[in-house]
Amino acid sequence: MLVYKDIPYIDDNDPKHRLDLYIDDKKQQHQKPAQLVVYIHGGAWRMGDKREFGALCEGIVDAAGGSVAVAAINYRLSVRGDAQTRHPMHLNDVLAAIRFLAASGAGYPGSSRVDAGRTVLVGHSAGAHLAMLAALQQSPTAAAATTAAVVGVVGAGGIYDIPDLVATHPSYADFIDMAFTETQRLTASPYHVARTQDVLPTGIRFLLVNSTADELVPSVQAASMAQQLVARECADVSLVVRDIGTHDGELFTEQFWRIVADFAAADPAMPI
Repeated sequence: MLVYKDIPYIDDNDPKHRLDLYIDDKKQQHQKPAQLVVYIHGGAWRMGDKREFGALCEGIVDAAGGSVAVAAINYRLSVRGDAQTRHPMHLNDVLAAIRFLAASGAGYPGSSRVDAGRTVLVGHSAGAHLAMLAALQQSPTAAAATTAAVVGVVGAGGIYDIPDLVATHPSYADFIDMAFTETQRLTASPYHVARTQDVLPTGIRFLLVNSTADELVPSVQAASMAQQLVARECADVSLVVRDIGTHDGELFTEQFWRIVADFAAADPAMPI
């Protein structure tokens, strides 16, 4: 496995503006570049680091037989009492990473082995919230090129309707308020965006996954989000609800790695 660590996607000294890139070391330079999967970690928008997910990234690459590469990104996290670290800070960082990876001639280590023109976003928990918002283009600062690069989203144990989550889990308000204002609880919820945004991007495939053994985020979050995407006539929406493991444990199962690999391989634009 080739692993390029701490690639800066924003030219500053912030370690949260770095990503790690995982590529099959058996893929030769002259072969077709690997499709890019971007992994966005969870952690309630306040904790987590790309370094914790090396086994996940390598597992996805191996499950796909080297046909995908995985970029695990960091992003800035919310800090209690610091309003500047609320939404849309996290989302803006995610969008910056996607634009960096998709930029023509970016020249980052390993870029010649990667096809970032058809990127699949994989997010877990709070990361699934960010992946979905990035795909739906909620951020007013997002460049048009971001949508063109993203062709698929896999959300695992995702948070899509923040008001509903707080209603069913009142104790979650503590970390929710670190990341969102009262108004943003609604306006930054992907479910609300999908319901109210005038135009949704076309050509993006969605897969929402929730384990029945998930002890932190209920499956209704994924089910409701999938239903809303279907209601808005998104053409390719799938929902998987079955026992894959606990909220965090599912990420380190071969079953989940295979789900992601199969989703990427099903891209209709990819050669069979």
